[in-house]
Parts: sequence; C-alpha cells; structure tokens
Amino acid sequence: MGYYKFMKKPLFFQRSVLIHKAVMIQCLNDSGEPIKNAYATGFILREKDGIYLYTCWHVVTNIKMHNPTMPTEEKRMGLRISKIKANKQETGSKLTAFVLNGPENIDIPLYEKLGTSLHPRWRQDPIEDLNGAIIPIPDKHDAVKIQLPETLQFSDVQVIEQEELWKNLVFPGDRIYVVGYPYQFSSSGWDQPSPIVLTRFVASTSIQGRYREILLDGVGAPGMSGSPVFLERDDQIYLLGLYQGLIYTAGENNKYKEVGALSTCVDMTLCWTHEIAALREMPR
Repeated sequence: MGYYKFMKKPLFFQRSVLIHKAVMIQCLNDSGEPIKNAYATGFILREKDGIYLYTCWHVVTNIKMHNPTMPTEEKRMGLRISKIKANKQETGSKLTAFVLNGPENIDIPLYEKLGTSLHPRWRQDPIEDLNGAIIPIPDKHDAVKIQLPETLQFSDVQVIEQEELWKNLVFPGDRIYVVGYPYQFSSSGWDQPSPIVLTRFVASTSIQGRYREILLDGVGAPGMSGSPVFLERDDQIYLLGLYQGLIYTAGENNKYKEVGALSTCVDMTLCWTHEIAALREMPR
C-alpha cells in the first residue's frame, strides 16, 4: 500500500479524493456490446481475500428487488467498468505511487458456464427463488460484489479500504455524499472518467416494507444506482453503502406526476460487521 493509506487525512483531502471512489458501469449483452440505457455506477473495495467491484443487485439482473418481475429486455451478461487509468511508478522506496491519466475500460463477465448452465459470478444474500428462476431475490441488500483479477492496477485513492467502512448507527440529519455518474455523465469528459458528488442528508433510518435501507432527503438520477454513499462523522468520511434509487412519496402510481420523490441508500453496515450477513456465493 502507499502512504495515502496510513496517513491521517484532513477532511478537505478526503472530500477531494471522492471523485476517484466510483467507477462507471455499462451493462453488456451476450455479444459483449453495450445495452442501450443500461448503465450504472460502482466502486472498488479491498477485502481480505482480494479486491471487489460493488454495485446494486438490480443492475446485474435488471430486476427490481421490491417489485420483482422477469425482465423482457436483453439479458445482462457482462459489465464494462470505466475509470481513470492508474499507471504504477517506481519511487526507489517502499512508497507505492501511481499516475492517474487517461481512460481505462475493463470488461467483467457476470456468469460462468457450468456444464450446460450459466452460474452467476457475483455474491449476494440469497433468499427464495423468483418464480423458480435461477436468480434468487436478495434477503436484505440490493447489492452484489464481484471479485476482480489481482492483475488490475488501482491507485490507493481509487480503492476503498476496510478501515474506511462505517459499522455503527446513522441518524436523521447525518451528512451524506453520493458519488456517481448520472446518465453516464463524466464531469471531465470521456478521456478522464470523473463522477459527480452530491451532498444529501439522512431523512429517516427506516422505510416501511424495506429492510436495510436508509431514506435520503433528495434524489440522484438514472445511472447512479450502485454509487458509493459516504457518511461524514467527526471530520472523517466513511463508506456507508450504495445508492439504490428513487422512492416516490405519493406512491408508484403517481411517479410521473409533479409530486415529491426521495431516494434510498442500501445500508451495508450489517454486512460489513457480521460475517454471517456478508454477501456470499450462490449455491452451485
């Protein structure tokens, strides 16, 4: 690891590197081609057994967790991750340095072939089958993680470390940062994939009918599903979970009218605190 990991970082510095904490995601079909309007956001987390891409479960399946119906669009078979390229530089010491410059695309398959069937490569919390389908609906978290090859290069500022995870309670009024790519928008253009940072606040720590989700006081935009959501507490910034999407205060039937909408965050603190609640490989 580099010096960045071990130094105590002032709040302004932590805010300044938030733009490196998210990757752009484009869903791919079985030919490896981008699927129209199937884009999202994700982030990279280093765990004890490797580095993982995190994003929402509904991103990889195209199924709404809270209103599950089988999709009619093209099956999502892969993800294209876009980020700023990290070029490792020798420093002549134990310090690891990277130069961040230019775009880099990484294609990740969502399934592996086992005999004549396809098995999901992502990890989630499994529950009952969806009308007998292969993909089970998550129990608590609209979230998945996919292990990435160790050969991929990431700068320390692009990877979220274990000590940056929030594992305690949150409260109404807490300041939140959502880092993502609305409508695939990059603030620095395609040559330097750069997300935007939205400031929101916790509106409620519970939502009727939804478990492990937190209500935020404003919305994001399509393409921000899977965005890392950070909590600011005591002049430090911690990863809390993932941006899940909109929730309509007047109900789904009125979502196209000029009525209020808020958004939700997948609370991952339980997943990161208790091994038994961690995202797991699905049975083969």
